[in-house]
Amino acid sequence: MPDYLDGLATAEEEPINTKHQKRKQTKRFARILMLSCSLLACQIGALVHFLTANAASQKAAPAKKEMRDIRAKYFGQVLKKIQIAASQSYSKSLKKAGIQGRVLLRFSIQSNGVVKSLRVYRSSRNKELDAAALNALKSASPFPHPPKSLSRDDLTLTTPLVFHSK
Repeated sequence: MPDYLDGLATAEEEPINTKHQKRKQTKRFARILMLSCSLLACQIGALVHFLTANAASQKAAPAKKEMRDIRAKYFGQVLKKIQIAASQSYSKSLKKAGIQGRVLLRFSIQSNGVVKSLRVYRSSRNKELDAAALNALKSASPFPHPPKSLSRDDLTLTTPLVFHSK
């Protein structure tokens, strides 16, 4: 028998004869009734929470997909502009010498589309290629203004630039 049912009269107990016993029994039943009601209220609250959370997650799913599409479209625009600038900054002398490699750049785009905090995140181990990558990003800036739904702060991106002589 659960703890909260301790002290309840059962059919096996002696009948209640005195006023004191009747009052005591009434208090016990009142306590059980209150516990049952609070238990029921907790279960109803949990059910309501589950239903609203489930409904919210179903509504949020399209929002996540929409955000992913917005992010992909914007980052695609930025990367396209960087790649065009990179192909122009890869000098003929580097191509002729057969110098190629991959530079990983990290930069932030402000809400007005201007690049700030540009740096080489992982070097190609060739100073000229690293400089060509930095110049490509500088010449590609400013970028289109980031959508307000992406971020109110600066967007920080890390992107590879690959230079090859073919």
